[in-house]
Amino acid sequence: MPGGQRAPARIEIGFEGSAVFPGVLASAIANYRETRPRTEIRLTELAILTQMNEIEEGRLDVGIVRLPADLPSRLTADAIFRDPIILAIPAAHPLTMSRSVPINQLRREKFVALRSQEDVGFNAQIADLCAEIRLDPHVTQRAGQFTTLIGLVAGGLGLGFVPSSVRNLRIPDVAYRPLDVSRHSILAMVYRRSERAEAVLTFIKELRVAAKQAADLCR
Repeated sequence: MPGGQRAPARIEIGFEGSAVFPGVLASAIANYRETRPRTEIRLTELAILTQMNEIEEGRLDVGIVRLPADLPSRLTADAIFRDPIILAIPAAHPLTMSRSVPINQLRREKFVALRSQEDVGFNAQIADLCAEIRLDPHVTQRAGQFTTLIGLVAGGLGLGFVPSSVRNLRIPDVAYRPLDVSRHSILAMVYRRSERAEAVLTFIKELRVAAKQAADLCR
């Protein structure tokens, strides 16, 4: 039923793949299952725009996305994690000698990037960053997921802009360095403004608690 008026025996959670890296979603799920063991949690990996459509239509209860995204008026979004944007570099690359990477050293480099049909989320943020710093990256390869992107970096095919939480993948032959400009990728939960189902509202509360714990650990 659209509008968030049902009281589900299960909750439907959408997420994009990189949403699992910071651990906020996993922590919220674990805490939720302790307090509501009889409520089933079903997770579906979906693109950002698909998530928003599914939430608006009532087929998903909560979505985990990377901003920016233009939300329909019936939906709202709360930030749950600020993920610094860093550079993934092949381990043998000379840029690994720097503690942080100056933007002016990237203009002749090759890059790998995410493949996406959507002008939202991480890709949109990187496009905005590159426009701001006047960098036109020479992208030689594209990947569908961050895991594949990091594998391409490890293979020496280029550098990649990534959220810092991808370091949790621990893929060998890759080094990570901050940029000399500070930017963050914002992970957010999206849900209906009209949501009334107790099971869903409780999960939203658990996400907020997990988000605060993650923020405290990052200080």
